[in-house]
Order: sequence, then structure tokens, then C-alpha cells
Amino acid sequence: MNKVIYSLRFFASIPFYAISILLWAYVVKTVIESTVLVFLVYLTPYSFGQVLGTWIVCIVMAGISVGIWMLGRYVRTSHFKSAPKPTTAELP
Repeated sequence: MNKVIYSLRFFASIPFYAISILLWAYVVKTVIESTVLVFLVYLTPYSFGQVLGTWIVCIVMAGISVGIWMLGRYVRTSHFKSAPKPTTAELP
């Protein structure tokens, strides 16, 4: 029974991981494109504002992507950043 629950949790977490990976791919592509634009083209104040806004949106999207990844981890493992279990072994 425990293996069935684990496999259901694993398959339920796959969409969260996939969405997170796709968001990261979009962020990386957008940052690379805007960085190339900065180095290859003379920027007017308007286009510089567009690039700066794009970078800010990418930072927000990266944060959302990390949150979705953590949500997928929570769905898969049923705990979130749990404390390590204490060991009973004595130190030398």
C-alpha cells in the first residue's frame, strides 16, 4: 500500500516539475535574448526600460518557478524542509 501511495504522489508531482522546468527555460531564453539586445544594439531610454522591465519580470518568474518546484516536492514527499533526524551514535 505504501508503494502505491508513493507512486501516486510521484506521478502527481510530475506536472509541477514540468511547469517549473518550462518556466525556467522561458526565463533563460528571455534573459539571453535581452542581453544580446543590450550588447548589440544602441539602446534608447525606452528600449532600456523595456530590457530592465523584462529582467524584473524574469526575476519574478524565476521565483514563481522555484515555488512551483517546491510545491511539487511537497506533493511528492509530503513534507517540506523537515529537520534532519537526530542520530543516536556517540561522537568520538
